[in-house]
Amino acid sequence: MQKDELNCPTCNSTNVEAKEKGFDNDSAAVGAVLFGGVGMLVAGYKYRKMVMIHCLDCKFQWNHNHALGMNYKTFKKEFYELYKRKEFVQAAQLYISYNEQEELNEDVHEIYSRMRSEDRKSSLIAIGFALFALILLIAFFVFDIQ
Repeated sequence: MQKDELNCPTCNSTNVEAKEKGFDNDSAAVGAVLFGGVGMLVAGYKYRKMVMIHCLDCKFQWNHNHALGMNYKTFKKEFYELYKRKEFVQAAQLYISYNEQEELNEDVHEIYSRMRSEDRKSSLIAIGFALFALILLIAFFVFDIQ
């Protein structure tokens, strides 16, 4: 097997193709049920740029990060650990390989700051949704909305 060849994890075939995921109907349905029309649009388009790999033989599909053997959560954990140990070159190499780039286009310290900022924003959004759901739940009980 050549180094650049992708194999299907289920049938080991090299007859695979990669495409952007596009609008996700399943996520959109969940978003619509939980948050209405806005939730449908946000959830449906959240992963539209994700590259999905499809096996043309067995029809199995997976995303490109799983093809690299690493999901985003694992990548972030390893990147943060390397950065905290001041192993900046290794952190940069991990970032380059995970993002399938030829070279690093920004400083590793900028990448770390941006990723931490994204984590904080994601946490605040999750807290906001949880508070919104709690307020709705309280409103249903207090005002006996049916």
